Amino acid sequence: MSDSTNAGVTYEYKVFTAIPNGTKLDGNWRPVSDDSEAGLNTLIRDGWELVSTHVGQNAWYSLGCGHSMSQMNFVLRRPAA
Repeated sequence: MSDSTNAGVTYEYKVFTAIPNGTKLDGNWRPVSDDSEAGLNTLIRDGWELVSTHVGQNAWYSLGCGHSMSQMNFVLRRPAA
């Protein structure tokens, strides 16, 4: 990705996967856990810039049984040192 504001800048990228919140759907439900939100805020304070977000599923199955859960992925970048 390049535009006039970042011409000539080399970036490093990081993918941060947020842990879903285990709380039931009620008035206080949030899509990510408090720990994940704190971790994302720490990365942003450390100079990482949010580029995009993606929602998907993480799943495992064996012999017809298994588990799946939704997860949020955040792509971050900052100028390479």
